[in-house]
Amino acid sequence: MKISRRLLLLTTLAAGCASSGTEAVRSDAARPEAQQEAQQEAQQEAQQEAQQARQQFEQVRALVGEWDMEGADADGPEAVYAETAAGSAVVETLFPGAAHEMVTVYFLDGDRLTVTHYCAAGNQPTLVAVPAVGDRIDFEFLRCSNLASPMDMHMHTLALEFESTDQVTANWTTWDGGEPAGDTVFTLSRRAVR
Repeated sequence: MKISRRLLLLTTLAAGCASSGTEAVRSDAARPEAQQEAQQEAQQEAQQEAQQARQQFEQVRALVGEWDMEGADADGPEAVYAETAAGSAVVETLFPGAAHEMVTVYFLDGDRLTVTHYCAAGNQPTLVAVPAVGDRIDFEFLRCSNLASPMDMHMHTLALEFESTDQVTANWTTWDGGEPAGDTVFTLSRRAVR
Protein backbone atom coordinates (compact mmCIF):
# COMPACT_ATOMS: atom_id res chain seq x y z
CA MET A 1 0.00 0.00 0.00
CA LYS A 2 1.25 3.50 -0.80
CA ILE A 3 2.80 5.42 2.09
CA SER A 4 1.48 8.94 2.17
CA ARG A 5 4.14 11.51 1.38
CA ARG A 6 2.80 13.80 4.10
CA LEU A 7 3.23 11.01 6.69
CA LEU A 8 6.77 10.45 5.45
CA LEU A 9 7.53 14.20 5.71
CA LEU A 10 6.19 14.45 9.25
CA THR A 11 8.07 11.30 10.35
CA THR A 12 11.31 12.57 8.81
CA LEU A 13 10.85 15.92 10.50
CA ALA A 14 10.27 14.32 13.91
CA ALA A 15 13.24 11.97 13.54
CA GLY A 16 15.57 14.71 12.31
CA CYS A 17 15.02 17.07 15.23
CA ALA A 18 17.35 15.24 17.66
CA SER A 19 20.98 16.44 17.67
CA SER A 20 23.70 17.27 20.16
CA GLY A 21 25.67 20.37 21.23
CA THR A 22 25.45 23.59 19.20
CA GLU A 23 23.87 21.64 16.32
CA ALA A 24 20.84 21.09 18.54
CA VAL A 25 20.51 24.85 19.10
CA ARG A 26 20.70 25.53 15.33
CA SER A 27 18.31 22.65 14.65
CA ASP A 28 15.79 24.00 17.19
CA ALA A 29 16.05 27.48 15.65
CA ALA A 30 15.21 26.09 12.20
CA ARG A 31 12.58 23.69 13.52
CA PRO A 32 9.51 26.00 13.34
CA GLU A 33 10.29 26.78 9.69
CA ALA A 34 10.79 23.12 8.86
CA GLN A 35 7.59 22.19 10.67
CA GLN A 36 5.65 24.87 8.85
CA GLU A 37 7.05 23.72 5.51
CA ALA A 38 6.18 20.09 6.29
CA GLN A 39 2.65 21.10 7.30
CA GLN A 40 2.19 23.12 4.11
CA GLU A 41 3.39 20.21 1.98
CA ALA A 42 1.07 17.82 3.85
CA GLN A 43 -1.88 20.19 3.30
CA GLN A 44 -1.06 20.52 -0.40
CA GLU A 45 -0.85 16.74 -0.77
CA ALA A 46 -4.17 16.30 1.05
CA GLN A 47 -5.81 18.87 -1.25
CA GLN A 48 -4.35 17.16 -4.32
CA GLU A 49 -5.57 13.73 -3.16
CA ALA A 50 -9.06 15.15 -2.47
CA GLN A 51 -9.14 16.70 -5.95
CA GLN A 52 -8.04 13.40 -7.51
CA ALA A 53 -10.78 11.55 -5.61
CA ARG A 54 -13.39 14.02 -6.91
CA GLN A 55 -12.11 13.52 -10.47
CA GLN A 56 -12.29 9.74 -10.04
CA PHE A 57 -15.85 10.03 -8.71
CA GLU A 58 -16.81 12.09 -11.77
CA GLN A 59 -15.43 9.30 -13.98
CA VAL A 60 -17.72 6.85 -12.19
CA ARG A 61 -20.70 9.25 -12.42
CA ALA A 62 -20.19 9.37 -16.19
CA LEU A 63 -21.11 5.65 -16.27
CA VAL A 64 -24.74 6.38 -15.37
CA GLY A 65 -26.91 4.41 -17.80
CA GLU A 66 -27.41 0.87 -19.06
CA TRP A 67 -24.55 -1.35 -20.21
CA ASP A 68 -24.18 -4.64 -22.10
CA MET A 69 -21.56 -7.16 -21.05
CA GLU A 70 -19.26 -8.75 -23.59
CA GLY A 71 -20.15 -12.42 -24.08
CA ALA A 72 -23.51 -12.21 -22.32
CA ASP A 73 -26.71 -13.19 -24.08
CA ALA A 74 -29.49 -11.36 -22.26
CA ASP A 75 -32.44 -9.30 -23.44
CA GLY A 76 -31.86 -6.54 -20.93
CA PRO A 77 -28.77 -4.74 -19.71
CA GLU A 78 -26.23 -6.72 -17.67
CA ALA A 79 -25.12 -3.62 -15.77
CA VAL A 80 -26.95 -0.49 -14.71
CA TYR A 81 -25.36 2.59 -13.12
CA ALA A 82 -27.59 5.11 -11.35
CA GLU A 83 -27.01 8.13 -9.14
CA THR A 84 -28.58 8.15 -5.71
CA ALA A 85 -28.54 10.21 -2.50
CA ALA A 86 -28.68 13.57 -4.28
CA GLY A 87 -25.76 12.61 -6.53
CA SER A 88 -23.42 11.70 -3.67
CA ALA A 89 -23.25 8.02 -4.64
CA VAL A 90 -23.40 5.86 -7.75
CA VAL A 91 -25.05 2.45 -7.55
CA GLU A 92 -23.87 -0.24 -9.95
CA THR A 93 -26.23 -3.20 -10.37
CA LEU A 94 -24.76 -6.24 -12.11
CA PHE A 95 -27.16 -8.83 -13.55
CA PRO A 96 -30.33 -6.92 -12.57
CA GLY A 97 -33.20 -9.23 -11.63
CA ALA A 98 -31.08 -12.40 -11.70
CA ALA A 99 -30.63 -14.66 -8.67
CA HIS A 100 -26.94 -13.65 -8.56
CA GLU A 101 -27.64 -9.89 -8.84
CA MET A 102 -24.94 -7.84 -7.11
CA VAL A 103 -24.81 -4.19 -6.11
CA THR A 104 -21.75 -1.98 -5.74
CA VAL A 105 -21.94 1.55 -4.31
CA TYR A 106 -19.29 4.17 -5.19
CA PHE A 107 -19.01 7.24 -2.96
CA LEU A 108 -16.57 9.80 -1.61
CA ASP A 109 -15.46 9.23 1.97
CA GLY A 110 -13.58 12.41 2.81
CA ASP A 111 -10.65 12.66 0.44
CA ARG A 112 -10.91 9.20 -1.12
CA LEU A 113 -13.18 7.37 -3.51
CA THR A 114 -14.62 4.34 -1.76
CA VAL A 115 -16.63 1.37 -2.97
CA THR A 116 -18.68 -1.21 -1.08
CA HIS A 117 -19.55 -4.34 -3.05
CA TYR A 118 -22.60 -6.35 -1.98
CA CYS A 119 -21.47 -9.71 -3.31
CA ALA A 120 -23.51 -12.78 -4.25
CA ALA A 121 -21.09 -14.64 -1.94
CA GLY A 122 -22.88 -12.91 0.96
CA ASN A 123 -20.06 -10.63 2.12
CA GLN A 124 -19.49 -6.90 1.63
CA PRO A 125 -15.89 -5.85 0.88
CA THR A 126 -15.06 -2.14 1.05
CA LEU A 127 -12.24 -0.91 -1.16
CA VAL A 128 -10.56 2.50 -1.51
CA ALA A 129 -9.16 4.07 -4.65
CA VAL A 130 -5.45 4.69 -5.01
CA PRO A 131 -4.92 8.43 -5.64
CA ALA A 132 -4.26 8.88 -9.36
CA VAL A 133 -5.57 10.66 -12.41
CA GLY A 134 -6.04 8.92 -15.73
CA ASP A 135 -8.08 6.31 -17.54
CA ARG A 136 -7.75 3.72 -14.77
CA ILE A 137 -8.89 3.62 -11.16
CA ASP A 138 -7.35 0.99 -8.87
CA PHE A 139 -9.12 0.08 -5.64
CA GLU A 140 -7.39 -1.66 -2.71
CA PHE A 141 -8.93 -3.70 0.08
CA LEU A 142 -9.91 -1.83 3.26
CA ARG A 143 -12.19 -4.24 5.13
CA CYS A 144 -14.97 -6.77 4.63
CA SER A 145 -18.14 -7.30 6.63
CA ASN A 146 -19.90 -10.64 7.04
CA LEU A 147 -16.61 -12.52 6.59
CA ALA A 148 -15.88 -15.25 9.15
CA SER A 149 -12.13 -15.07 8.53
CA PRO A 150 -9.83 -12.90 6.37
CA MET A 151 -8.81 -16.21 4.78
CA ASP A 152 -12.35 -16.74 3.41
CA MET A 153 -13.10 -15.94 -0.23
CA HIS A 154 -13.87 -12.32 -1.02
CA MET A 155 -13.32 -9.67 -3.68
CA HIS A 156 -10.06 -7.97 -2.73
CA THR A 157 -9.20 -5.48 -5.49
CA LEU A 158 -10.92 -3.76 -8.39
CA ALA A 159 -9.48 -2.01 -11.42
CA LEU A 160 -11.74 0.11 -13.62
CA GLU A 161 -10.25 0.80 -17.05
CA PHE A 162 -12.04 3.52 -19.01
CA GLU A 163 -11.47 2.58 -22.67
CA SER A 164 -13.81 5.35 -23.89
CA THR A 165 -17.01 7.07 -22.78
CA ASP A 166 -18.89 4.02 -24.07
CA GLN A 167 -16.65 1.17 -22.93
CA VAL A 168 -15.24 0.22 -19.53
CA THR A 169 -13.54 -2.90 -18.21
CA ALA A 170 -13.91 -3.94 -14.57
CA ASN A 171 -11.33 -6.42 -13.25
CA TRP A 172 -12.24 -7.88 -9.86
CA THR A 173 -9.57 -9.96 -8.09
CA THR A 174 -10.82 -12.63 -5.70
CA TRP A 175 -8.75 -13.70 -2.69
CA ASP A 176 -9.11 -17.05 -1.00
CA GLY A 177 -6.86 -18.54 1.67
CA GLY A 178 -5.11 -15.18 2.10
CA GLU A 179 -3.88 -14.90 -1.50
CA PRO A 180 -5.09 -14.01 -5.00
CA ALA A 181 -7.35 -16.75 -6.35
CA GLY A 182 -8.37 -15.39 -9.75
CA ASP A 183 -9.76 -12.49 -11.72
CA THR A 184 -13.27 -11.85 -12.96
CA VAL A 185 -13.28 -9.41 -15.87
CA PHE A 186 -16.39 -7.63 -17.13
CA THR A 187 -16.07 -5.67 -20.38
CA LEU A 188 -19.03 -3.34 -20.63
CA SER A 189 -20.37 -1.34 -23.58
CA ARG A 190 -22.95 1.41 -23.19
CA ARG A 191 -26.35 0.38 -24.58
CA ALA A 192 -27.58 2.41 -27.50
CA VAL A 193 -30.46 4.68 -26.59
CA ARG A 194 -33.59 3.29 -28.26
